Amino acid sequence: MTEASNGLLEAALLGSDWREALSTYSEAAGAKGATLVRYQPRDVLKSRLHNEFVLSTDSLASSVADYLAGQAPPDPRIARVSPGLGDGFVTDFDQFTPDEIGRDAFYEEFLRPRDVRWHACARIDTSSRVGDLYLSLKRSVRQEHYSRAEIRAINACLPTIRMAAAISRTILQAEQRGKNSVFDGRGEALFEFDVRGRVIDFNPLAGRLIGDFLDLSRGQLSALSRDDTNRLARAIAAPLGVPPRVACVVLGEPGSDRRVIFKTFPVVGSAHDVFGATAAMAVATLWERPGWPPDALVASLRESFGLTNAEARIAALVGLGVSLAQSAATLGIGIGTARNYFKAAQTKIGVSRQAELVLLVGSMKV
Repeated sequence: MTEASNGLLEAALLGSDWREALSTYSEAAGAKGATLVRYQPRDVLKSRLHNEFVLSTDSLASSVADYLAGQAPPDPRIARVSPGLGDGFVTDFDQFTPDEIGRDAFYEEFLRPRDVRWHACARIDTSSRVGDLYLSLKRSVRQEHYSRAEIRAINACLPTIRMAAAISRTILQAEQRGKNSVFDGRGEALFEFDVRGRVIDFNPLAGRLIGDFLDLSRGQLSALSRDDTNRLARAIAAPLGVPPRVACVVLGEPGSDRRVIFKTFPVVGSAHDVFGATAAMAVATLWERPGWPPDALVASLRESFGLTNAEARIAALVGLGVSLAQSAATLGIGIGTARNYFKAAQTKIGVSRQAELVLLVGSMKV
């Protein structure tokens, strides 16, 4: 048991996936399997709770899938099983009488046919942002209810498990702060979403898009037009689905001078699924129809490929998607002169097609 709980601590220190370590621990604890479940108030004023399965051992995967698909009757454990951090593991008989269990539809009609019967549950982490996290050990119908001696044995390892949870959460928070600073430095807006698609955080650049292209109300992100809102909702749902997918949507009126490119992707792997509030992220980039070519981009092209200033300006504009004629008009030169500068730039850069130049310039933008 001690070695198995140390495996969870090792997973925390290494930033590894908890699934294998959790399976090893549940076997050592004499359980069929285990789940990590997060409880959060759905309505603070009415103190209603809802639970979210964040991780389960493979032995319980099908049962958890049925539960999440809505096949279970009302779960009485949500309201009655809530041990505090000062408590240890609690069992079914700590919260229910044998008669209540025998008459309850959740226990008899949902758990029993799936060979799940007895529980030992403990709170292992708490966070106002993420919600309280519980470890639930589950035994099969063929096994006995947890005895007091068994509860004392698994309680002895509880401090190690809670330490592992705290370490994992701290490491992930540090990683997230580092990622945010990277996006800030690149001038990209960043939104973070929980498992239900609600916005839980965003950087200052993202805040500037709210009210301009986007609206945020009670955690729900929407666009200013109905069509954009529908497409945005599908993009946010994509990384939260099964299987999770990346998605991209462009917001704003076609042909307008300012639009937003909104890319979403899942946040998975390691211990993110367990201790990270962030289930998906979105990077939003404001696209504006180019005017004068950016000085930094012109300098990069000039220094990287030995272009003249005139050649670098033409290459920058065309690489940003501006037509050669419009580029010439922007720079105040004739179309023939612009064409000569562009051909010279293509030769020096080593590209023969405009599409290649666009890809190159896109990778060089700072």
